[in-house]
Order: sequence, then C-alpha cells, then structure tokens
Amino acid sequence: MPKISGLPAITTPDGADELPIVDDDQNTTKKITLTKLKEWLQSLAGWITTAMIGDAEVTTEKLQSTVAFHATTTQSITSETNITTYTEVTDLGGDFDHTTGEFVAPYDGMYNFSAIYGVQNSANRTHTYIRLNGATVAFSFATGAGAANADPTSCASITIELTAGDVVNMRAYNEASSRAAYESSFSGFMIGQV
Repeated sequence: MPKISGLPAITTPDGADELPIVDDDQNTTKKITLTKLKEWLQSLAGWITTAMIGDAEVTTEKLQSTVAFHATTTQSITSETNITTYTEVTDLGGDFDHTTGEFVAPYDGMYNFSAIYGVQNSANRTHTYIRLNGATVAFSFATGAGAANADPTSCASITIELTAGDVVNMRAYNEASSRAAYESSFSGFMIGQV
C-alpha cells in the first residue's frame, strides 16, 4: 500500500479541499474533495438505514417514542406494600404516575425495570418486588444479618415484554418496625417496540 503524505495543513477545511484516500483494489492513493466525501457518506448512511429497516413499518411516532422514568422514595412501610409515594426525577413520555407508583406501558415492546428498596440501621430483611398487572415478576431480598447498624438494600430488575396498557409497579417489605426508605428508587425504560 502506498504511503500517504502531504496532508493539507488546514484547521477549517471547506468543501473544495482535497483529502487523500486509498483505493485498495488498485493499490493506489487518490484524492477526494470534502464535498464528495460528505455526499458519499450520506448516501452510504441512507443505504445502511434502508437495508437495516427492510420491510419493517417505521412511523414518526415510533421514531419519536422515548419512554423512560426514574423516581425516588422515602416511603415508610411496616408490611408488604405497594410503594405509592415518589419524587419524580425523570419521566420521558409521561407514563409513570408518581402518586400511584404505577407505570402504564404506552406501546407493545421490550422494557427494563429496576426497583431498589433499603432501610437504615436494621438487622432485618428488606424485600423488593416488581409486579406486572398485580403479579410478581421479579423479587429480591437483602438481610441486615443481625447487625443493628446494617443498611439492608434489595434490588430487583427485569427485562420483559409488555403489551400497551400493562401496569408495572414496585412493592416492598421491611421485616423491621416502620423505617423510612433509604436510597430507594424505581426506574424503567423501553428498549424497543415489538
């Protein structure tokens, strides 16, 4: 392969400036203008996009549908309870209700959820559940292992296919007496539509 030399010493190239390129088929070096290179890259990007999409139905709604939320909670509980008191940090799409703790799927698709529940200074266990339409689909627990100053924090997560209208929420349980949640949150996002 020939050595490329004599690159232009410019810091702000314009469309007429030429850059060297290597033609592997002919084992030669050629020059191309920045304008031609840009046109070629744009046509390549269009071809790749068309080839990747194939026969899939693509709509503006699908391309603009970003769904993600993250909310924190300090809700105290004494029994297995749906968490319903949140401070909303992010809610792209507006599909999470921080007053009920429910996320309603806006589209058929693959989603990912994480639920974290912890308490401070507890020797007992905390349980965290992710529920889909009232049924537990993910569960985790953590124990304070008998240490009074432990901060047991459990985290459940799941990637799951949902149908538009499905309801997902977080449920938790603290075996100790009522304690405020510590570093606790519920998050979710849509990976893609199906």
